Amino acid sequence: MLNQSASVTETNATMEQITVNIHKRNGYVDRQSTSVAQFSLAIEEMLAHMQSVTQTLVKYAYALRLSLMARP
Repeated sequence: MLNQSASVTETNATMEQITVNIHKRNGYVDRQSTSVAQFSLAIEEMLAHMQSVTQTLVKYAYALRLSLMARP
């Protein structure tokens, strides 16, 4: 009976440790998920800035071309 009681106690301690580890892993996953979402947002913002710069350069190139064509 003592062996069985010790075994149950050991199993209980092991299950508690597993539960703690699962909660830690869930925290890691949550933080990684947040980081990925922030990274995705940063990439979207960067792409928007790149599109804006590209549009400005295209307008400038077009204006420059028109001014060069207008010269005698």
